[in-house]
Amino acid sequence: MFLATIWRLGLRDKLLATEAEQVEKAFLAGAAQLLDERALAWHRAAALLRLTDKLSSRLSEWPAGTQQALLAEAARLLELAG
Repeated sequence: MFLATIWRLGLRDKLLATEAEQVEKAFLAGAAQLLDERALAWHRAAALLRLTDKLSSRLSEWPAGTQQALLAEAARLLELAG
């Protein structure tokens, strides 16, 4: 959920996008030996789908195309998960 949330924040605010990417990379590097990559991808995709559902009630607060971007990232992660 943490990774999905920071990814979504980077999507919402372009000024935070670089910082969100750096935080994601640091987290993944620090946890690489502890996590199964495919399982993590699956859980990240599930969290993005959950966030997409929650977002549907507040679309006016988000940039256009946010839902599509969240769904596209979830699909990409599911491809990694196999």
